[in-house]
Amino acid sequence: MHAVAATARVHMTMGGSFDYGIDGSFDLIDVVDSVDRRGKVRKVHRNARCPISFQLKSSTKWKIAGDDILWPMESNDYNKLVYEGTHIVPIILILLCLPKSESEWADFSEDALALKKCCYFAVLRGEPIPQHDTTRQIRIPRSDLLNGTKLRDMLETHRERLKQLGG
Repeated sequence: MHAVAATARVHMTMGGSFDYGIDGSFDLIDVVDSVDRRGKVRKVHRNARCPISFQLKSSTKWKIAGDDILWPMESNDYNKLVYEGTHIVPIILILLCLPKSESEWADFSEDALALKKCCYFAVLRGEPIPQHDTTRQIRIPRSDLLNGTKLRDMLETHRERLKQLGG
C-alpha cells in the first residue's frame, strides 16, 4: 500500500490499536501558501481532509471468473465493511490476490522489488449476513485493479462529492 500511495502522491495512515474493520486511510495532499513569522510566503503540504478508509486482505483463495475476481470473504469481515446508504468517509476493501505458491509471492533481487499478483478494490454494499454463514462469495470487477492513478481518481471524486455535500 505504501508503494501505491507514493505513486498516487497521497498521504496514507496505517494501523490502530483496535480492529474495527479499518486498516488505514488515504487522503489527498494539498499544497497551500503559508506566511511564516518573518512574513515570507512558503508552500506548505497538508492533508486535504477528505479521507477514504480501507481494509486490507490478502489471499490465495481467489479465482478469475470472466471479468470478475471471486473471493470467499469471512462473514465477520464482510459485516464490518458492508453498509447501506451514503457515508461521509467511504470504506474500500483492498484484496491482494497472491499466487498459490508462497515462493512466488514476491521477488527481492537487484533487478526487482515486486509483490505478485496485484490488488483489486471494492466498496461493499447491502445487508450484513448472519454469523452462522461463515463466508460470503464476493465479486470484484477485474477493471477495479488498484494502482496510483485509480487511487488518486477515487480521492478526487470523493473530494468533489464532499464539496457538493457541503454546499
